[in-house]
Amino acid sequence: MCIRDRSRDIVSHETGHAIVDSIAPDLLDAATPQSLAIHETIADLTAMLMAVNSHNLRKYILAEGRGSIKPEKGHNPFAEIAEEFGGALGHSHGLRTLLNDKNLNLQDKENYVGNSGPHDLSLALSGALFDLLYEIHESLKQEYVSKGKYAGSKNPYFTVSGYALHKASRRFKRMVFRALDYLPPGEVSFIDYGRALIAVDRIAFPADSRMRDWLCKNFLDRFIIRDKSILEEDDDLVYTRLEEMDMDSFRKSDWKAYDFANRNRRFLGIPSEAVFEVRPRLVAEKKYDWDQTGKECIFKVAWEEIEKNPLGERYPQERKITVGTTLVIDWKTRRILTRLTNAPPRRDAEGYSCHEEEKRLNEYRDQRKSRDLFLKDLVHKGILLLGRLGLDPEGKPLQSVVAADVAGGVMSLKRTANMLYLTEEDYG
Repeated sequence: MCIRDRSRDIVSHETGHAIVDSIAPDLLDAATPQSLAIHETIADLTAMLMAVNSHNLRKYILAEGRGSIKPEKGHNPFAEIAEEFGGALGHSHGLRTLLNDKNLNLQDKENYVGNSGPHDLSLALSGALFDLLYEIHESLKQEYVSKGKYAGSKNPYFTVSGYALHKASRRFKRMVFRALDYLPPGEVSFIDYGRALIAVDRIAFPADSRMRDWLCKNFLDRFIIRDKSILEEDDDLVYTRLEEMDMDSFRKSDWKAYDFANRNRRFLGIPSEAVFEVRPRLVAEKKYDWDQTGKECIFKVAWEEIEKNPLGERYPQERKITVGTTLVIDWKTRRILTRLTNAPPRRDAEGYSCHEEEKRLNEYRDQRKSRDLFLKDLVHKGILLLGRLGLDPEGKPLQSVVAADVAGGVMSLKRTANMLYLTEEDYG
């Protein structure tokens, strides 16, 4: 059987970009390579999930893999992204594959992608998440067989594999996309996204930690984290000042939301002198397995941080980035379910231990270094342009460059997501 006509995965990939743009619009202007790589990862996973939903393709892959989504021989159309496009560029199969060993380990010369462009960098994250789908699928097969499902079959593990994949992809999909809702505003890293994934699963399945354990293991294996504790969040966070909050007014009134943030700057990590923006509150009805539901209010506050911009004399000496904090609040109980932030740590912040502050400071420094390298590379390739240089003769933004505005001697980036639409020849 020859499966060649998979152009729909390009369409679904671009649809994935549109989904990310609507849920996490700050990533459009992000200066952090991992932020753009998250964008690319979600787009690739969207294409993969569309492939999983194809009955004929699912049947073929499970037959080839004897019930596994990782066939021992041959390539894997579930994991291959844009086979025809990849073939046109000289790849043996797809443009990228989610079934890979890419990582952030400097010592692994063959698979290290830490200083790569967003497309190659995304492979470390998408590979870790494809492995997670595989682990969920294998676990569900074992669970269903142990319960006697399809007990009369000659090979119950194969027989149950289709149903198990349907259930696994649904749970995986909810985790991956709901984590976008939980991301802090602005610049985010793989670790930020990992914490959001952990929070989503803990809230939905507090008594079942298997997916969280698998995710931590996969992040460790790919050197995305150095220690499991890095992904830990505030499991028992209780913030009593929400007890008297009128949730409906909080959702509707920008003033009430602003007043809450202003009174609780330390808890949210907002600098005392910062001008901040309160984002529209999102009220989400979440459905979990076994027909359980929950209602959440997702609150986000954002502000700008100034950092050094070592790009040379032709560029401003400082740049600004967007950071912020997300609170996920249970609508009924008013309990804060999680607090996620990407802001540099502050000694006067409330509710963070010295260990957590040191952990977040190291993360901030790592991501700032990656921004420096990324922007220097754009300068070297002539892709980063200041002011009107990033516009065409009609004053419209050029689609093949990353534009930077300058105000008060401080640089801010625009449309860095253009990087995601450049081909290997344009950027590589």
